[in-house]
Amino acid sequence: MLIIEKKDISAYLVLTIFTMRSLCLTLNNTVGSNLPRLLIPIILIFLINADVRENGISTHSLLVILFYIVQIPATILISKDYISYYSYAIEAIGISYLCSRYIREDMMRAIRIIRNYMTFLVIVNIIIQMLFPAGIDVGSSTGGMYLFGIRIEFSAPYVLMIFCSLLYDALLYDRLYLSRQSIVMFVICFISLMAQQISTGIVAMSLIFVFIVLAYTFKGFKRINYWILLLIALVVTISIVVLQTSNFDFILNILGENETFSNRIYIWGSAIQQFLQRPIWGHGITQRGAFEITYASGWVGDTRPAHNQYLHVLYEGGIVAFIAYISFFLNLGNKIKKVDESHITFLIKMVVFVFCVMSITEIQSQRVWIFFAIAISFNVLEVLSRQDERGLLTEMEE
Repeated sequence: MLIIEKKDISAYLVLTIFTMRSLCLTLNNTVGSNLPRLLIPIILIFLINADVRENGISTHSLLVILFYIVQIPATILISKDYISYYSYAIEAIGISYLCSRYIREDMMRAIRIIRNYMTFLVIVNIIIQMLFPAGIDVGSSTGGMYLFGIRIEFSAPYVLMIFCSLLYDALLYDRLYLSRQSIVMFVICFISLMAQQISTGIVAMSLIFVFIVLAYTFKGFKRINYWILLLIALVVTISIVVLQTSNFDFILNILGENETFSNRIYIWGSAIQQFLQRPIWGHGITQRGAFEITYASGWVGDTRPAHNQYLHVLYEGGIVAFIAYISFFLNLGNKIKKVDESHITFLIKMVVFVFCVMSITEIQSQRVWIFFAIAISFNVLEVLSRQDERGLLTEMEE
């Protein structure tokens, strides 16, 4: 149940401000676009001033800051899209720090608040979908808009919400557990994605279903190796994006997609060409990408985003930014091995793998959701590892 306590209202308001830019309906008015840019720095200064001296900044937050610092030169010299750079950076850094602060203070309360907040957003998005099946016409060239943006942007927040719900269940019951709320929201999200024929989201939710079924069927599956999952994601990415093999045609047929992944292979080819022009520092952060796509017919299309998270990072920030981005996942893997609670680490490994797979066909870093998921994962592991260390010290003293 979504129980909102009075003492939590301020946390919900702060979360709303920190994620407002990713709630795309708000981007179509001046207040919705500019309010987060103004308020997030003010809130961060207030919170950090009262917190950092005592607790410091988490490793993950520092890595997110580094990720955006290394993209400054190319953004200044090449793209010159300072507003997009500022908006993306401050939202990602802000949500990473906010998760660190809230989860350190009270992990269960923090996860409950985030779960409730994301569940509310998903419900609102689905209500809009029911009332306006084609989306709300806001004069956008990309089509009708919902709370999370155009239809293909449902996947990441849906996955984040399911992850938070399952994580709260696991922390509450100290085991892998499926509450009624988690089951109901999973079914509703899956139906929503099916109704909109969002292939990336359908694959993501199917993977979550498979992971949970395997975890319940085979107890040892909860301890599946994190690095093997990342390796699988890497092999699949290279096969689809670089080698463009036909090994996944049967999945495409089920999803109703063609062998070009809705023309994405042409976009990926153009993105690779652009990356090779500036491989070290990239072209700088942009709102929609800044390269033209040459299709098989020879027609040159308009500028598009890379439609692949890894190529997107390579295009915007080059190899340097890509290394910084990969460090998020390496840092998380280092934390996972320090925590004994397999039901918690399993859910974290699952959500990381699902986001890695979604990153094959969609950009993730232009919205806050992937930073949100990784920050939650890292800080939950941080708290649990400290609890395990304290428990070990107590046993040694006794």
